Amino acid sequence: MALRVSAKRTQIGLVYPVWLIVAFWLLTLALGSLGIWVVVLQRRMAEPSLLSLTMSSIFSLPSLRNTAPQSPAFGCQLDYCAFFWAELTAVLVLCGIMARYIIQTAPKQRRRRTRKDAELKKL
Repeated sequence: MALRVSAKRTQIGLVYPVWLIVAFWLLTLALGSLGIWVVVLQRRMAEPSLLSLTMSSIFSLPSLRNTAPQSPAFGCQLDYCAFFWAELTAVLVLCGIMARYIIQTAPKQRRRRTRKDAELKKL
């Protein structure tokens, strides 16, 4: 007499990780296109709200990843398929938008200083 045990994943345990991969890729494409739109094509000014959007996505993606069934350890197939790419894209977009923001605001500050210096010299 042998005892036989079998374990099987539920349907939601199979579908939800696939949905997470799709969600990560959609977020990656959205952040990547935002980065291209702002940094490369320069169609929009880099604003602090864009910086906060990309920063919040960096911190929210791990929370979304931890909702996977039974919270698998880092290095699972979900991570290699989507999570690491989404994090990398978010960090690169953040760096690009931050650099663009610094570049576009620096000349304005210099102009203000020169105007103030010119006014002081007149006095």
